[in-house]
Amino acid sequence: MSIEELEQFYHKPLNKITRTSQPFRLLEIHTSSEPSSRIECTLQHANLLGKPTFKALSYVWGDPNIKVPILLDSKRYDVTKNCYGALLRLRDLRETSVWIDAICIDQMNNEEKCSQIPLMNYIYSAAEEVIVWLGHVEGEREPNSWETESMAISLLKDLSAGELRTFEEFLEIAQRGEESVRRWNALKLVYGHSWFSRLWTHQELILSKSATFVLDYNNLNFDQLRLATQFIHKASDEMTFRQLPSRMNELFEDFQGFKDGLEKARIRTVARVNRHNPTHLPYQRISALDQVIAGSRFRCFNPRDRVYALLGLLNSDIRDKTVVDYDKSLEEVYRDFAEALIETSHSLEVLTGAGVARGHSSWPSWVQDLGDWNSDNNKQPKSLRYSKYDASCSTRPNFSKNRKMNELIIGGVAVDSILETVVMEEKNIVKDATHHIKGAKGLHKWEENFEAYPTGCDPVHAWIKTVTADIDGNKVTSERQSNEALEEFVFIHRFNDSSSEGKMVMMPVELEKYNDWKESLLDTTIRFTSAVGAASQHRTFFITKSGYMGIGPMPLEVGDTICVVLGCNVPLLLRKYEDHYILVGECFVWGLMDGEAMRMKRKGEYRFDIFRLR
Repeated sequence: MSIEELEQFYHKPLNKITRTSQPFRLLEIHTSSEPSSRIECTLQHANLLGKPTFKALSYVWGDPNIKVPILLDSKRYDVTKNCYGALLRLRDLRETSVWIDAICIDQMNNEEKCSQIPLMNYIYSAAEEVIVWLGHVEGEREPNSWETESMAISLLKDLSAGELRTFEEFLEIAQRGEESVRRWNALKLVYGHSWFSRLWTHQELILSKSATFVLDYNNLNFDQLRLATQFIHKASDEMTFRQLPSRMNELFEDFQGFKDGLEKARIRTVARVNRHNPTHLPYQRISALDQVIAGSRFRCFNPRDRVYALLGLLNSDIRDKTVVDYDKSLEEVYRDFAEALIETSHSLEVLTGAGVARGHSSWPSWVQDLGDWNSDNNKQPKSLRYSKYDASCSTRPNFSKNRKMNELIIGGVAVDSILETVVMEEKNIVKDATHHIKGAKGLHKWEENFEAYPTGCDPVHAWIKTVTADIDGNKVTSERQSNEALEEFVFIHRFNDSSSEGKMVMMPVELEKYNDWKESLLDTTIRFTSAVGAASQHRTFFITKSGYMGIGPMPLEVGDTICVVLGCNVPLLLRKYEDHYILVGECFVWGLMDGEAMRMKRKGEYRFDIFRLR
């Protein structure tokens, strides 16, 4: 009898989850001496609290309409082609006890999915190893795929042989050998894999205590991919500002072929290091909202999974308040998640990700649409580095909810309103030196209206602090600017704003000092433009009626109110509509980022107000 004629396999129900039992299933893969023979498996029930030994597979399902049958408990069970390819490779590696979501969870049973999905963080954390499948099914492999894959693995291993290496070392490794162009382009086989773009695989890697990347013919351990990715990413930043050798231009001409996958690999590897080794640079505290926003770069089929697929990365308080329910509307899922964040964090940080720039037109403005940010038409700015500021003096939020009106009611002070705006150049904002380094349009517009800055600081300093959001631009630490960094950025501005004669005066006369000066100038320019790009992309520069400079989301308008609210580290832009406000979005205003408004309120200069957000 052929496998197509066998009885279809159906899952036996799992027992209920209790305090002493977390039932789940494990797949036992039968060994075979014939590499191409049919996959045969057994499905067993187990208790996760019993600490069974197993490995977990992280992979992309592939086209759900193209299925391949396997034998499961001597019955027919259909899996996707990509899952089948992974099973063949796992069997070849002599892996036996494995957890695979598409097989171990009854995908036709919504009730079971809603109970098993919250267990996934425990499953991937408890697994002896997470195996990341970056291979392909046999019919989809390119000609000479073994040779191409071997070139990619060889280059990644060369690039991973050390940490924090120089750009010159990178060039030497990248140009090594007669087939350096083919070797470099072979990296598309790894970074171009769809696994790097899928949302569900994000937490699967981050939660793992050990991870191995398995390709068709080779394996790569986590640290090898992490170090190589870090090295390539660091070097790619410098390519923008350096004159490359002619051979290197050919070498990197197809860099865009895997740049997106490289960036996603960097995000994941850094996140895993942060979770398991917080003393390792580049460490920074990752809030629940940060986790979800980072996840918005990845793709999923069901937009509810913007929350559900990342529950394993969130703290237990939020998980306890988040019920996995695919029957809820999308607005309900996102609204309930926003409320859970406010209640568990005792903070209004979630509002910094909302507003008319990031919301859904028919939803309350304080509820963020967590949809895919990878769209070519996406004009959403990156969130400000919330934890670096303290506009509300570390106060707890004063808030309540009106479910009937879909209102979030918050308290704070209305500080100022927008007087004028200056549209930033959206096309290649980092390289547009005429705007940010030479032209300083926002600064010149301010000088047309005011002579002194409200805080008494130098207006040039205020402008630099504003267009960079007061961030240093060093991608390793991303700290607030020191006085030394500010003076370096001021020099960059003044140097580029000077005439040719003026530049000559600012350069060192001694030849032996010139090269070091030029290298330092390049490094400072990279840091400055990096800070400007991160802060100002998809934002509008504005001037307030009192003379403050700020940047905010592109939909802001003249007359919008700048508010500092209790429990929020950054100011918010609100727009008045009759008896309520809508949230425009977060903003950066130099002179209001470190508790100044709250201290003035205590002196009686501002009064406390209630804002009803819809």
